[in-house]
Amino acid sequence: MKIFAVVLLVAIAAGVYSNEEQGANMLNYEEKDPNIKMESDQMTTRPHVWGSYGPNDRLISRTVHVISALTLLTNDQEVTYRGHEKTNITSIVVQENGLNGFSTQVDLLDGGLYHNFVTIGLKAGRSYTINKDIRIYATINCFNN
Repeated sequence: MKIFAVVLLVAIAAGVYSNEEQGANMLNYEEKDPNIKMESDQMTTRPHVWGSYGPNDRLISRTVHVISALTLLTNDQEVTYRGHEKTNITSIVVQENGLNGFSTQVDLLDGGLYHNFVTIGLKAGRSYTINKDIRIYATINCFNN
């Protein structure tokens, strides 16, 4: 009977030690992973603004880009605007248009300020929608030369 009790205590001690060792190797979900692109400042509803617009600038494009959520998948979209050759983009504003797309990452992929075209990349987190209001301001140089 004593041998059984000793074997039982040794087995319990080994199990507790093994669980503690595995717990030390388990991933802590509270820690931030440096490989994740979505940081806390990108997950807010503040607008993403590039450049500024003044009294001579005009709103040349306003697009409401809405993509429904895909269960357990990420949405990755590109939105491109191409203006006239004399168009000079001075400001790009990408703002949340609702409550469901707060995890959307916004990037300028091509063109942008002081060009006549822009490509904006939108990437939503897993199972989230994209719901953005994209406004592009520009000056149009119309000279009779």
